[in-house]
Amino acid sequence: TALEYAAFAANKGSVAGAAMEAELLAATDLESARNKFAAILNRKGRMAVIDTVITYNTWARAEANHGCHVEAGIRYQEALSLDPDNACTNALYGQWLHQNDLSQAETGRQLQIKAQSLGLEME
Repeated sequence: TALEYAAFAANKGSVAGAAMEAELLAATDLESARNKFAAILNRKGRMAVIDTVITYNTWARAEANHGCHVEAGIRYQEALSLDPDNACTNALYGQWLHQNDLSQAETGRQLQIKAQSLGLEME
């Protein structure tokens, strides 16, 4: 989607990172993907905040792709706790809330508005 491309363009930059993201999002074995995400976070030790946020965002999307919406929400919340003004996280989490948690649909809309105010163009 355009939103996913915007998230990639704003947060990525390496072909290796894009390949890894595509592999993890396409994984049919969610437990294996979860282990890889955890290994990424552990391997780098004290990664830059943006790298950690990107990892949590991608992990959240993988969880959501497999219908694990509670876990997806937790990963988005972890990303927001590290960088509350990350436009991509606000947009992705806002979109996720709007689609998956009717009780939080308004919060989701507000996060998407915040993402736009932070400079992320959305359709």
